[in-house]
Amino acid sequence: MVKWGYNQKIRDDLGAEEINQFANMIINLDFRSEQYIDYGTLLLRFLMKSSNQKGLMINMQTHTLTPGQKLYRTRAMALDDIKKIDGIHHFLSPPKEYVNYGRLNKPNQPMLYTAIDKMELAITENPQINDYFIMVEFIVTRHIPCSYIGSLFQDSERFEFKMPKTKEFHIINNFPRDLLMFKSPNQNYYILTNGIIDKIYYPNKTSKNGYVYHSAVQNNLLNACLNPEIERKYLKVNKVIVMKKIGSNRYHAIKKINITKFKN
Repeated sequence: MVKWGYNQKIRDDLGAEEINQFANMIINLDFRSEQYIDYGTLLLRFLMKSSNQKGLMINMQTHTLTPGQKLYRTRAMALDDIKKIDGIHHFLSPPKEYVNYGRLNKPNQPMLYTAIDKMELAITENPQINDYFIMVEFIVTRHIPCSYIGSLFQDSERFEFKMPKTKEFHIINNFPRDLLMFKSPNQNYYILTNGIIDKIYYPNKTSKNGYVYHSAVQNNLLNACLNPEIERKYLKVNKVIVMKKIGSNRYHAIKKINITKFKN
């Protein structure tokens, strides 16, 4: 059994148990500094090498949000603060001075996190019973191509490569997708996800728009994380509902906020 460490040389002939151990080691690291880039580099080297296939290429898939599609976001707010809402900015991504690490953003780099098509998936802030929050429904107004975080590798026509079906391959191939579906992340974990996604899905035209990734609540459904510039240009606030949690997985819609008086 391999005991993993950052400076360790990575062999080519790793078994499924060793690959799984490495994946768990990465996920459970206690990141207390911003050395996530080093671990992102390590993981990418590991993923490529342990695949043991020369025909593999990183899968830079695109998922395009289409006009008319609905996105949902929640924001926890006290009832008194809800009554003071005076503009559309309350419904968008937060000001940078309030932004810490998120799943796909660094401090002072706000992103708009939304659930695609399914309103209930947007309730991610774990409100307590009797807590109030607002549910914002956006309408996509133009095509928005985003980087899709799914399987890691794609077939290479040049090498006429046929995808292997081994357990090792599937652990590696699904790692980026599974990384973002982890259900109880904290700030240290967000440092990890940022570093790994930065290295695997290097900045490009679609990742600058945002990312689409699988929901941790319901894995077969999707979330979108969008750049503030994109939200301002290509999203319209369609409606906003004041809601209250009244029991375990039970929510009550209190009222709609009149958004026609705000500039959208």
